[in-house]
Amino acid sequence: MELDREQVLERFLLYSGEDEETASPERKALWEALCEGGAKWAEAQAGPGAAGWEESLVGLAAAQAFYHLVLADGALLPGSLSTPEVKLDWAAREEKARALAQEQRRLCGPVLRDGDFYFGRA
Repeated sequence: MELDREQVLERFLLYSGEDEETASPERKALWEALCEGGAKWAEAQAGPGAAGWEESLVGLAAAQAFYHLVLADGALLPGSLSTPEVKLDWAAREEKARALAQEQRRLCGPVLRDGDFYFGRA
């Protein structure tokens, strides 16, 4: 099964809130690379019964890409930033992105391979 990369990118943009109109070419290239990686990962995790689950797997790929974007952004920024009027907490954003990715994994659980177990003869 191959996921539609354009659909993964569209869902990623919804999750991330990134603006395609104002983003730099470098930022767009990062999104595309993360979405490609997320799609390949989701495709590799999809088991033989994944037909019909493409929409959910697109969401999983996009959530995974968004989580990796938050991790990459977080590596370059301080943990939090505050002024008297505003406080930005990047750690909270990371936790929410992780929760989204985990929830998408649970949603797709019935068709994902279980990487922790091997069912067969050694």
